[in-house]
Amino acid sequence: KSANNFAITPAGNVAVKTASPFPQAQEYKKRAYGYSVNFNGSTQRIETPAASAANGLQLGTSDFTIECWVKAKPQAANYCNIMGSGAYKNVNYAWDLFTGTAGSQNAVLQIYTGLDVNKTSLSIPNALNNTWNHIAITRIGDNIYAYLNGALTSSNTLTSSNRNLNYVSPVVIGAKKDTVAGTYGGYFTGRISNVFIVQRALYNGNFTPWKNPRT
Repeated sequence: KSANNFAITPAGNVAVKTASPFPQAQEYKKRAYGYSVNFNGSTQRIETPAASAANGLQLGTSDFTIECWVKAKPQAANYCNIMGSGAYKNVNYAWDLFTGTAGSQNAVLQIYTGLDVNKTSLSIPNALNNTWNHIAITRIGDNIYAYLNGALTSSNTLTSSNRNLNYVSPVVIGAKKDTVAGTYGGYFTGRISNVFIVQRALYNGNFTPWKNPRT
């Protein structure tokens, strides 16, 4: 449970399930093992309030960590959104964590303007293999890094054009939002658990993913 206590907005009858990425050595206990959401790929998503510097969702120029656990098969459609800042077609800078082309096991993190230019990307191979995988993205200075299950998969450097992630739109989990039209697309099929966004870099090298829910 986040200390921020955001009033999130679910859509499409999103249901929290006891399926969890954490090993279960005894009868299920939510405190020990956490939950996940099984997104149906067509109507379900979760949306935070609008991002701001005050609520910590607008990452600006600070170091950051974006991470989650994902269990999914390769998607039937291209570019399905695991989560992102929902600023598609907006002029502010944004980020999205999404799947590759249809049938691919890869995920991609992309930072860009909402006009879909000035892109900086990270590749996360084999993230969609129908097992629980931990995905983490960190920023340290102007450098960004992607990790899968604690192992570095790629790195890149932000340009002078996209260093300030000054989006004001919500973070959307399980879909992508067009903030101009107010519509949604890119729906994701699979389980997502323990989404964590914080304005500091938690990892600066390979690591062992945590084995209990974030608190």
